[in-house]
Amino acid sequence: MKSEVRENKVDFSLIRYSQCWEDTEVLLEGLDIKENDVCLGILSAGDNVFSMLTKNPSKIIALDISFPQIALVRLKIEVFKEFSYEKMLEFIGVKKSDKRAEMYEKIRGNLEEKVREYWDFNKEAVQSGVIHTGKFEKFFSLFRKRILPFVHSKKQVEEFLSEKSEAERTEYYNKKWNNFRWKMMFKLFF
Repeated sequence: MKSEVRENKVDFSLIRYSQCWEDTEVLLEGLDIKENDVCLGILSAGDNVFSMLTKNPSKIIALDISFPQIALVRLKIEVFKEFSYEKMLEFIGVKKSDKRAEMYEKIRGNLEEKVREYWDFNKEAVQSGVIHTGKFEKFFSLFRKRILPFVHSKKQVEEFLSEKSEAERTEYYNKKWNNFRWKMMFKLFF
């Protein structure tokens, strides 16, 4: 069987995913983790492994072939340990911030040497918010910034994202969002 990894076709020098996009509730329900379980997972961006911690297993073993992915998770761990919830959201990139560089300096000394060297070399990723640095997230950003405006106005996007009941969301999507341009652009881009 052919393997992209064996044939060196996969670039492991960059962060491929800076967020996990799976539904952790489905993951946790499927795994049905008990308190004394030992769990095994792919590290990726860490989010699924972190969700396993909520079930209090005795041990989690998380593996990844990519050092940048490991460095990302090690950084996230230090951020979770050091900062309040609000500051953590600011650092990782959920909230806007011009203080990420100084926040990084606060936790930098807690990182292992190789991890610290990685983030010292990639400070622009820290400054932009680490959840936006993955190749996958950059792809979505390109779609959101360059393609979506040709399909839906800013006002339509805001209306789409506004709080609605499930029935209202479904109706809005079917009647206003899921038009011919949306279907065509989505199919071409993805």
